[in-house]
Amino acid sequence: MFANRWSLKDRCGSCGYLFRREPGFALGAWFLNFMLLQGIYMVGGLGYIVWLSEHRGSGFLLPVLVGSVVTVVVPFFTYPHSQTTWAAIDLIMTPMELEEIVEAIDAVSPAEESGTRRVPGEE
Repeated sequence: MFANRWSLKDRCGSCGYLFRREPGFALGAWFLNFMLLQGIYMVGGLGYIVWLSEHRGSGFLLPVLVGSVVTVVVPFFTYPHSQTTWAAIDLIMTPMELEEIVEAIDAVSPAEESGTRRVPGEE
């Protein structure tokens, strides 16, 4: 599915689905990463508050450093997964139209010399 670590191929190799169906596709993947980071920050912040209630006078430097590292490391590892997850969400929200289905089939199985189209599943 991936052209490299950071980008998807144009189409799925097995079904021909066009991943970037419209401009701004990457914004959804970015948003999924953003939501994940916000959840991590919420849990980490609440954990820090609980920890701070028992260890009064502790410094603030360690949580800031941990938060900075999380901000860089988590998206690095989760961005490819967020791209595929967003492609699935996009497909669920806006199912493929007939033209897109035909283009996907043509992308996977190019027309034969006789001019007929091979449909996956037909023998």
